[in-house]
Amino acid sequence: MQPLISLCMIVKNEEKVLEQCLSSVQELADEIIIIDTGSTDGTKEIALKYTEQVFDFQWINDFSAARNEGINKATGKWILILDADEYVKQDEVDSLRNMLNLTETDKPVGIVVDVMNLTGNSLTSTTGFYQSSGTRIFTNGHGIHYENKIHEQVICQDIMAQFKVSFTVFHSGYVTQIAEEKKKSDRNMEIFNELKKTGKKSGPYEDFTIANELAAARKLKESVYYYSKCIKRSKITDPWYSHCCYRLIIIFKILKRYNEAYAYIEKGLQLWGQYTDFHYLKGAVLNEFGMYEQAVKAFETCLAIAEENGKQNKQFWLIDTDTCRLFPFISLAEIAYMRKDIGKTVFFLTKVLQENSKSFIHLYRLTRLLLQSEPPDEISRLLEQIYPQNQPFNCYIVFKVFLELGHELLASKYLDNCKALNLSMEANDMVRYALLTRNEKIASEWLEKLPSNSDSMYSNALIAALASKNPSWIYQYVKDSSQPYYDIGQYVICILEQNQVEQYAGNHQDQLYALIVDLFKLGYFEEFDQLMNLVENEALLNKVADFFYEENLLEIAIQYYSALINQEALSAAGYMNVANLYLSQNEEEEGLMFMQKSIDMDPAIDRIPYLISLLSDTELISAYQDKFADLHAGYNQLPFIKNLNA
Repeated sequence: MQPLISLCMIVKNEEKVLEQCLSSVQELADEIIIIDTGSTDGTKEIALKYTEQVFDFQWINDFSAARNEGINKATGKWILILDADEYVKQDEVDSLRNMLNLTETDKPVGIVVDVMNLTGNSLTSTTGFYQSSGTRIFTNGHGIHYENKIHEQVICQDIMAQFKVSFTVFHSGYVTQIAEEKKKSDRNMEIFNELKKTGKKSGPYEDFTIANELAAARKLKESVYYYSKCIKRSKITDPWYSHCCYRLIIIFKILKRYNEAYAYIEKGLQLWGQYTDFHYLKGAVLNEFGMYEQAVKAFETCLAIAEENGKQNKQFWLIDTDTCRLFPFISLAEIAYMRKDIGKTVFFLTKVLQENSKSFIHLYRLTRLLLQSEPPDEISRLLEQIYPQNQPFNCYIVFKVFLELGHELLASKYLDNCKALNLSMEANDMVRYALLTRNEKIASEWLEKLPSNSDSMYSNALIAALASKNPSWIYQYVKDSSQPYYDIGQYVICILEQNQVEQYAGNHQDQLYALIVDLFKLGYFEEFDQLMNLVENEALLNKVADFFYEENLLEIAIQYYSALINQEALSAAGYMNVANLYLSQNEEEEGLMFMQKSIDMDPAIDRIPYLISLLSDTELISAYQDKFADLHAGYNQLPFIKNLNA
């Protein structure tokens, strides 16, 4: 009996992702064809667990040639194409097989499916995905094959009927860790450069793929050229057209070419305003210009579209699912915190974590605020709604955040949960926990397990030395004179041995800052004060003051800010923080005064529009409008700036 579905894949060194792919298709594919183009890791061994049809193929910088090799070996009625870094979900398998069984294969048919491209730093910390689509299933035979050496396309000699089905492929290849390990951009650009030498004409889709590779390689100006070229040569209905517009906006924003970014935002809203993507980008640009009220409205529009379309089971994003809720919630949380509206900040951070529970930084920010207002039992109850403690990752991330915050009671509770699930703990975490619980013996045991000559070993040894008032920790662990922590270690030795100590004027201010902050978080307040009393670097003092402001420890922050103001050493960012603090307490006169001081020092593009939106004095408004026009003349034609100046 002829197989229904033949899965055809090309692979090379895919041992980290192949198992997930093949295990996901066991109930879907009747036949699996693996074309290996030169693996040197365990890829073949994994493949052979699922199929005997694993074939070697000499790589010739031609994806189509490798694809066609697999198709030629397939015997199924239908061909399914997947890459090793893709997988499918089981809940759609039966419906797809039933549909294919009922579809005639006597004529060429291509089936388009959704592809969800995961984004984030690693497979364990994905943040969301953006959507694309492609012909991944087609009838076997009828001359259907692949063409193009890279970003290969399905080609049929006859007219091929195409339709879309409800089936999703998940793709992890653009997760940062995977892309970097596989060096996709280098490989792909090598093939593109070969194609250029042939003189073969390319179409708009090739422009799009070249632009993507250049953008991935951070060659942003070059990518703009190819995205723009693609748009000029494409129709609005082409599936890549909206992606070009979306990516151009992001790149223009990075390059601070806001006029061009906003022009594409307006175009995107005109064409695809029923989706969230371009509303979010509008809010992001307004946010960068300090137009916070308008930015909030744009982000709220995203949430409203998602809610309304969700009720009707309609799609509410066009390209990136994170523009529906995650990104707007993050931005709304940041604006609320800037305004020191802690209630709203907590609300929006909770929403962020409901969308992406793996975001450590937002969990940290939420728990940091909760610890200042809620009892530990209530915090645990709230968190366990998002992080059920029967899952290892949840136990670990919650333990990690309370460890970072230096909360001994809750760190101990969640460490016990980790141990109950037999999780292996990282040495760096256990050293920190030993220092938090004042257990020098355990700290010493775990320090030995840290990588030698690592920053974590040096910084923890310095904390241990200060905490125990014993310089032997430094003599044992911080003895490499070429390392930044060495100078700080020698300085700490002088403090501990009560030698003549002058104010620290060393070059390694970042490392000293990290040490100072860790001492405070771990509750070593005497040692913290000991170091701070010897710091004279104004930039470092400003950085510490900003740390307390960000931690919402406002009384301490104000003490440092006041001292810096008296020394005429407060930074522009510090003045802005003081301004926002006064404004949050409805002390408008003082807030505006400090904001003007910040602008006098650094008239950044977000500060002047923000100030103008708050002023009522027409003369001052006019003066700052002129100031913005002089300093940022290139942005005067942006619609929201023109309205601000009206």
